Amino acid sequence: MSPRSLPLVFLAILAVSGTAQKPGDAGVTGFVTVTCPNILVMHVNTATGGARTLFWKCPYPSSRVILPAPENRGVVFSMENWNTFKHSLYQYWQGRITTLGTIPWADDMIVDQRGDFILLSRDSQPNQPCIYRFSPAGGLATLATGIIDAIAIEEDPVRGDYLVATGQGDVLWVTHTGWITTLSAGIFPANKYRIASMCTEITTGKVLVAWDEYTYRYDPIRGNAEKLPAGCHGISDLDHDPIGGNYLGVYGNAVVRFDPQTGASLILSSFESPFTITTHVTTWGRRMLTGMGCPMPGSVYPITLAMPGEGGKAYQAAASFAARPGIPTSAGRIYINPDDLFHLSLRAPDMFRRFPGFLDANGNAQLAVKIPAFLALQGRRFFVVAVSYESRGIRRISQPLAVTIE
Repeated sequence: MSPRSLPLVFLAILAVSGTAQKPGDAGVTGFVTVTCPNILVMHVNTATGGARTLFWKCPYPSSRVILPAPENRGVVFSMENWNTFKHSLYQYWQGRITTLGTIPWADDMIVDQRGDFILLSRDSQPNQPCIYRFSPAGGLATLATGIIDAIAIEEDPVRGDYLVATGQGDVLWVTHTGWITTLSAGIFPANKYRIASMCTEITTGKVLVAWDEYTYRYDPIRGNAEKLPAGCHGISDLDHDPIGGNYLGVYGNAVVRFDPQTGASLILSSFESPFTITTHVTTWGRRMLTGMGCPMPGSVYPITLAMPGEGGKAYQAAASFAARPGIPTSAGRIYINPDDLFHLSLRAPDMFRRFPGFLDANGNAQLAVKIPAFLALQGRRFFVVAVSYESRGIRRISQPLAVTIE
């Protein structure tokens, strides 16, 4: 089937006007018509609701994953080739699609502090998902095996390892060395659809979990969960938007913005079924800080700062041992605390390299942290945040990059 053979009403949906991708817009994956399993990657202008197709392929189905690429270089998604039965990871950036490599089927995926991809996959053995690390330069490595019925993964915002949710409603803690323990047994009802989404809530350090008909706030320290207000329910996927504020979510065939505190929600764009079925959403341009190596004692840890639209602006980065409660400003809260490490990061340019500076024409800068050669630092966790500013004050605030020294 080619795009020309699609119904005219479907072509009308895809032809809705849209501008170039800007920070805070939505990237969406979905399916085109029930008769053609496929991958559809779309861009939704969250200001106007307009949508347009970035990439469309039939009959190659996607997993439900889409996420911002490291260094804010567009979005990443996965796709299966029915001719070879292999899955590949792709990157869409500035009108081009690049193949990053062959991977297992990804039920869920995150980007870690190295800039690598952490995949949760049920492809290895029936009902025995594996967690993999995938690096486009270094290939695929297994991190953990033997997790039964796992359906969602997120970085543990407190310890820096991984939280894994299973279809039975359990939450597991998985370390980088593959050690697995149960944090919360049966904290959520059994998930009949085997689809869930987890996203760290920046304001609290807890984890928002879209789960069947409801959305919860999960505390990985206390191991408890609370339902969010009714306006947040029915969301099948979610992602934080530090630029437009609050969170983006998939609600049926619509992309919505919602507030987990009040439950207020707003439909940004909707698609008529059965022509477009929305499955996954991510925020364009939210990954403003990306670690690009292995943070070890005695090493220099590179960090890429990417703030699209802020080309030529001044920036200031800082580090601290805690991200919350943060520093309130008129431009919003900066999630970093003014502790001893914070003050050191402003005064030690040899250790915290290029933490002040100017963004290049594309809004990018290369920072680095020189980690002291003390083995006792292994396992210590710190956070990095950056802001862009001008004479009138702060313009944009990044999300915190959490780094665990390995």
